[in-house]
Amino acid sequence: MLILLTYRRAKAGKATTKRALDSGKILKKPQKKSNISNPSRKTSSSRTEEMQREVLEQERRRRSHSKASQGIT
Repeated sequence: MLILLTYRRAKAGKATTKRALDSGKILKKPQKKSNISNPSRKTSSSRTEEMQREVLEQERRRRSHSKASQGIT
């Protein structure tokens, strides 16, 4: 019984809002775009740059480690 009452109240509230939107009494706010579905280019480029820096650092470490283990300075 309580579920039916809650359901009816929700439907009535939704209908009231829809009528107010249709009559122009309230304006619908624009929805924000999600960053997950549409990532910005700046984010992806910075990630690419970060990955490139990490690869370069790993390569430098590997080279310096191999030179140190061979005794070459």
